[in-house]
Amino acid sequence: MNKNYKVNTCFGKKKKVERDSDDKVFTSFNGTNTFSYKGIIVVKRNGCYTVKEAKLQGYTPGFLSGMFTDARCLTLAFDSALSDVDKEKHHALRAKNQNIQCPHCQSIYLLYKSMQSERYGEVYIECPNCQEVHSSDSVSRVTDEKIY
Repeated sequence: MNKNYKVNTCFGKKKKVERDSDDKVFTSFNGTNTFSYKGIIVVKRNGCYTVKEAKLQGYTPGFLSGMFTDARCLTLAFDSALSDVDKEKHHALRAKNQNIQCPHCQSIYLLYKSMQSERYGEVYIECPNCQEVHSSDSVSRVTDEKIY
């Protein structure tokens, strides 16, 4: 046997990846992301989509019950579930449930009232992913026509 041969003593152990101190890593709380698609609240957890029930006239929740792993199937189910919905109430629901994008970490999430705080007459929003606080003017609204 060759004298310079090194026996693999680390067999079966995971290699550690060391990060630079300059790297910023942002993760959502428990790996979940909540956003709005066409006004209906969708929760994405570990690659699986679940839809929260909405109270709309003509909305059929049977199409959206369960878990979805494919965004394309989810959009088709949304189209079927929202086919007979009252248009005026649907527009009001879409105006209520808005997606915003954090200017710091670029993550997209649903805007809740509990995220908003008022200080000195100005409204501030706290990002659930990076915990940065931004004024409501600096946060941009994002369309709800896309699944994130």
